[in-house]
Amino acid sequence: MELSLSNLYRNRFLSIATIFVIGIIIFIFNVILAINFIAESSIQSLSEKVDLTLYLKESVTPVQAQKIINEVKLIDGVVDATYTSKEEALEKIKIAYPSIYESFNKYDLGNPLPASISIKTKSPDYHEAIENYLKGSELSLSISNIKQNSGTSDQEKSIISSVAKNFKKVSDFSHQVIFWLILIFIIGGTLIIFNAIQLTIFTRRKEINIMRLVGANISFIHLPFVIEAIMYAIFAILFNLLLLAVVSKQIDIESTNLFTFSQNINIVRLTVIELITTIILSLCSSLLAVNSYLKRPISTEE
Repeated sequence: MELSLSNLYRNRFLSIATIFVIGIIIFIFNVILAINFIAESSIQSLSEKVDLTLYLKESVTPVQAQKIINEVKLIDGVVDATYTSKEEALEKIKIAYPSIYESFNKYDLGNPLPASISIKTKSPDYHEAIENYLKGSELSLSISNIKQNSGTSDQEKSIISSVAKNFKKVSDFSHQVIFWLILIFIIGGTLIIFNAIQLTIFTRRKEINIMRLVGANISFIHLPFVIEAIMYAIFAILFNLLLLAVVSKQIDIESTNLFTFSQNINIVRLTVIELITTIILSLCSSLLAVNSYLKRPISTEE
């Protein structure tokens, strides 16, 4: 450990550069991941605001309604479907609009509210296809009306649909970027650490040759470089977390900073996964660098 720390200090500029580059790659990956999470959350939020509602005919029983729900859930784009009975609908009116409920009693209207099925979709893009499917299937015999949630005008629906499409594009793009970032991190990170270890080996070549001449165990020669590589990984992750803590609070989205959004991600689990991955890459790089040097014939002139 002491020897590894000494090597890091001896080659401090190279060590700082290595930690900086690896940390930046991880940081960019995390920012893209956060943007992807925001985009997908926004799509889900938009779809929840413009759900479809199926109003059922009076003759439809709860058992028949459940069969309709089971079939609706199989439609492409449907996330969930829930049944609201006449009694439940009346209870909601009683709580939300007591004056209307009193009018029902006053004029002896009984319960004029229909039972309904609320459909949640992946995105507003699916609404038209779902409506067309329902109107063209046998389910239409049990449905009196299909409409989106009240309070949303046609213009608002168009705007929401357009925004959802843009969020979908952002999400798809971020998925592609994440893939390439992972690939760059694996290749670039390995090469960066490999070169850093190679330079450390070069500065310690006399010491290594002496250990080889006296018959030192291969694992004994490997150990300082392995620890050094692990330190690169740990310091890079810590640098990444520092960047995230500082920069994310400066990025505001609708008066909410990126740090707030990132709290919805399991940051501890993500950090552990990134740390383990970075350590594995560092170890592989270290082993490759040391083994490539140990394959050379021992030179007494170095």
